[in-house]
Amino acid sequence: MADRAVSAVVGKALEASIVIIYIGLLTTTLYAGVLPEYRTGAATEVADRTLADASGELRTAVPSTAETGETERQVDVPTTIRGETYWIRVQDDDLVLDHPHPDVGERVPLVLPASVSSVDGEWRSDDRTVVTVDRTDEGFAVVLESGDP
Repeated sequence: MADRAVSAVVGKALEASIVIIYIGLLTTTLYAGVLPEYRTGAATEVADRTLADASGELRTAVPSTAETGETERQVDVPTTIRGETYWIRVQDDDLVLDHPHPDVGERVPLVLPASVSSVDGEWRSDDRTVVTVDRTDEGFAVVLESGDP
């Protein structure tokens, strides 16, 4: 009789061990392989969309007429991508998104009106992101500025 009771306990312990091992393997597989790749792919899509929207905001911030003075417009960008702060800056004639993760980062060419003489500056995603357009003798100067939110 006593042997039967031990057999049931050992059987249940083995079943529980198999379930724990299965859950451990499944969790390891998802978190070590599939999910990080998905997060990076989704982050790349968000970065691409963010740069496209920011580029459009820069284009619409430039006045179509020969207005004088300075205009300022706040541009909304996601605070983080893939859980981390990033920077958007102007490099050559491109708008560049720099991200701490090596697989996340984008670059798009700036397409601005011919009246724009210069584009400069950078945004930090967790700060207030503003584009300032100022009329100069050569045309419009576009500046990306960050400040406290």
